[in-house]
Amino acid sequence: MSYLVFARKYRPESFDEIIGQEHITITLSNAIKLNRIAHAYLFTGPRGTGKTSTARIFSKSLNCESGPTPEPCQKCTNCIEIKKGISPDVIEIDGASNRGIDQIRELKENVMFSPIKSRYKIFIIDEVHMLTREAFNALLKILEEPPSHVIFIFATTEPHKVPETIISRCQRFDFRRLTIPEISKQLKFIADNENLKITKEAIDKIANLSEGCLRDAEGFLDKASSFSENNITDEIIDRLSGIPDFNIYKSLIKAIYTNSQSEIIDIVHTIYNKGYNLNIFLQQLIKYYRVILLLKSQIKINEFSTDILNSLKEYTDYSEITLIAIINTLFEVLESLKYSHIPHIYIEMKLIYISKLDRFIDIDSYILENNLYDSQPTLHKSKIDKKVLNKPEKRSNVSSNYNKNWDGFLSYLDNNYPKLHPFLIGSKLVELTDREIKIQIVNGIHKDLLLKNFYNEFQKEINAFFKNDLKISVDILQKDNNKLTEETDKNLEKLKNSFNAEIEDIRSNDV
Repeated sequence: MSYLVFARKYRPESFDEIIGQEHITITLSNAIKLNRIAHAYLFTGPRGTGKTSTARIFSKSLNCESGPTPEPCQKCTNCIEIKKGISPDVIEIDGASNRGIDQIRELKENVMFSPIKSRYKIFIIDEVHMLTREAFNALLKILEEPPSHVIFIFATTEPHKVPETIISRCQRFDFRRLTIPEISKQLKFIADNENLKITKEAIDKIANLSEGCLRDAEGFLDKASSFSENNITDEIIDRLSGIPDFNIYKSLIKAIYTNSQSEIIDIVHTIYNKGYNLNIFLQQLIKYYRVILLLKSQIKINEFSTDILNSLKEYTDYSEITLIAIINTLFEVLESLKYSHIPHIYIEMKLIYISKLDRFIDIDSYILENNLYDSQPTLHKSKIDKKVLNKPEKRSNVSSNYNKNWDGFLSYLDNNYPKLHPFLIGSKLVELTDREIKIQIVNGIHKDLLLKNFYNEFQKEINAFFKNDLKISVDILQKDNNKLTEETDKNLEKLKNSFNAEIEDIRSNDV
């Protein structure tokens, strides 16, 4: 008997064996039980997630001699023939090689004939998006008025290429990528069944490499078992995949974190000399920094083992904006790598640059934190570090130290409700009565955002500070250009002194 690869040997034969697509298998099972069978189905999703297998199982369920049943017997002639792909009433068509109008015309003629020995004549068209426009038009005619004995099951990895007129006549089911634990569980089952010795780390690595595709994972396990003579370690997976061991990444991430330039260069040099694929190396590095970002945000992660997650937790004291900048920079490196004649040196320099990213500061945040501005009507806030805006919003009673004036209110607001404060930088109190408060804001944009998005909070804070229920009247501040110039000069001088810098250029920015 010829050798059967794992992907074929362990192909699901019933709905219960389909992994990770319960939302689909339950729906199809119930449709069979309730006799609510549609004439056309569209199965979409990434490769290797069970689309064609589900189509075959559904065909068996409908044409099983003891059916229709969600649990085909697997023993009758119809079930056996469908499993072997030789059933005269279940026709599988490859959309890539049968994509023209002639093939669809032939199908149209075939549709008119009744099933030879089954309840339904079922056409499974794989990669249906490959059909030509003329073929789709001919197929559409069939779908508009199909014979009662015909069922179409279309499968595709690219549903956006299927015309809406076709999609609208189908029941659509979207297959999802499988998770790492789901794939690892199936690989463990296969390994046990095949008497393979394999470490948990190796299984997790294969699952991670598969990108949610079970068929790829099974194929990789098959290859690894041949290479290792049934004794599979994570080192073997590294050799076969072209991805360095996690310990190398761990050392590199630490070197970047500690700004150890010599170590960064040594690690990249090692990776290059050992012949690892630099694109794959960078892709994996991006994944690890993404994990750090998700750990920082306390988002659940299933892609990696607990040991890897614990190792990467050490670096969650990076700021969120720094991690985003690192990931974006790595994507830029990945995109630009194909244009570099000396890629390993290009990567070295970029990783050294990344190691310094957390030392860069946002100038607006620095100004606010260090109170560099005497007054700030000219400050245009391009971006403010999250840690500045998200101070704990603890309510406190209005201190007796606050004077009942606008500067006192702004100080109170900055401490008690900092989200409102940026809209009021440079604003003025024009009039205050027992019933009304009139203020002027620097520009119309700040005024509109404040009143549209934060009016209730603003009203609440006004009433709390001034201990009265006041009507708020807001207008645009008329600028005193002479005063602005004087204040700008003072602020620029403070910036120069703070950063030991020289002013190279001054550009006006109409806020």
